[in-house]
Amino acid sequence: MIQNTMKSVNIMNFVRQCEPRSESVDKILFETTKKQLALVNELQVPNTFLLQYDALCDDRFVKLFKEEAGPLTETGLWYEIVEPLTSACGMKYESERGWKWDWHIKPGFSMAYTPDERDRLIDEAMQKFKEIFGEYPGTVGSWLIDTRTASRLADRYGVKCLCICRDQTNTDAYSLVGGYFNGAYYPSRNNIFTPAQTADNSLGIPVLRLLGPDPIRNYDGKKFLTEKEASGSLMCTLEPVWYAGSDSVYESALLEDFFGCETLNFAYAQIGQENSFGDSDIISPLRRQIEAIMQRGDVAFEKMTETAEKFGERFGRATPPSVTAGLKNPGGEDVQSVYYQ
Repeated sequence: MIQNTMKSVNIMNFVRQCEPRSESVDKILFETTKKQLALVNELQVPNTFLLQYDALCDDRFVKLFKEEAGPLTETGLWYEIVEPLTSACGMKYESERGWKWDWHIKPGFSMAYTPDERDRLIDEAMQKFKEIFGEYPGTVGSWLIDTRTASRLADRYGVKCLCICRDQTNTDAYSLVGGYFNGAYYPSRNNIFTPAQTADNSLGIPVLRLLGPDPIRNYDGKKFLTEKEASGSLMCTLEPVWYAGSDSVYESALLEDFFGCETLNFAYAQIGQENSFGDSDIISPLRRQIEAIMQRGDVAFEKMTETAEKFGERFGRATPPSVTAGLKNPGGEDVQSVYYQ
């Protein structure tokens, strides 16, 4: 094991105000966020909450974070496109389902819009955030962010950190395949999904990949799932709402993958959950994950901006080589996986 590896974990929960897929959603979303904030306040660990534009327009959420978020909590922007945002920009929200929030690329993500529209949308979101919190966010996250918007966030708004979804195939209304598997990289100005090859071509701020994906089951999961696992979910990540992140044995195996195996330079995992799943118990497994990482004693809990800043201090502006490995299969099969990045 290489010594002095940077080992970081981000507790990041992101906050939606509208969710058309669930009944009683108005209460669920707010109460879940309140419980998530109470948990990190109780455990006194650095953490990050990213608020979507619709949540920024809701006085309940704004009041909650202004009154109950302490110095250990970073507040940033979750950037999915929602109807209140397009409406504020004078644009139509073209959801085929008639929703105000839609997880499909059109209309839910920035690449569905023209270059000029992308600029107007992110400008409105950033101005709204500053209007409420007095400064621009240090971290902006989304399942997907287009390269033009990423450049605008870095150059115009001085954002310190971006985060995007793990690689996945056909999980939502899109696939991400072949990117940096886990951890952080400095993206190219030509393609946010690709690490920059030269300093001149670098965006200059790191991208963190979310959700703590299982190195073995993240691809072709059905091939390696036990019957019990398959009956739960194919979401093989640390997300506490799914089987992998809620089962203590599976969770322990994943934490050992991220922080106990050879990682070369940088070991990383993101834990947490969006508030849309508040009708399930996400607090108990999230608490257990946090306490398990505390017991390891070798992993730093950090706000996302802190991780980005330490990453820059440690590695400069060049993406360091790293490894994500799964050497102990929680299902018992003789299967391993190693990603060299």
